[in-house]
Amino acid sequence: MIKTESMRAVAYIAARIANQKVVGNIYDYQAGTYFNINGEVTPNHVNVFDYSASNYITGNSSNGSFNLFNYDTSNYVQLKVKQNNFDGFDYASSSFFSGTVTPLGAVSFFDYSLGRYFNFQV
Repeated sequence: MIKTESMRAVAYIAARIANQKVVGNIYDYQAGTYFNINGEVTPNHVNVFDYSASNYITGNSSNGSFNLFNYDTSNYVQLKVKQNNFDGFDYASSSFFSGTVTPLGAVSFFDYSLGRYFNFQV
């Protein structure tokens, strides 16, 4: 199972890459509240800070695939974003994930280890 904080950060990063918009928070529908995440997200580099989890996630892209280090879990997250779809692998939980981002910033995140969707809004 992917940690909620990790899932939220990956959803935020995927939405920033897919929509190329700068936003400073993400709404977690399961928690029913906004979380402040901010930082640099470009097609080649990510360096964001999740203020609610006091956590940095940083990394670079190679051929469209990001290798992100999550300081909270001390593990890597592989993330690939292609247009409005994303997928990857969370090494801390050994879990695959995938999802979609709408042009309005709605993120649907599927955690394969749980077999269920989680929804966010940026």
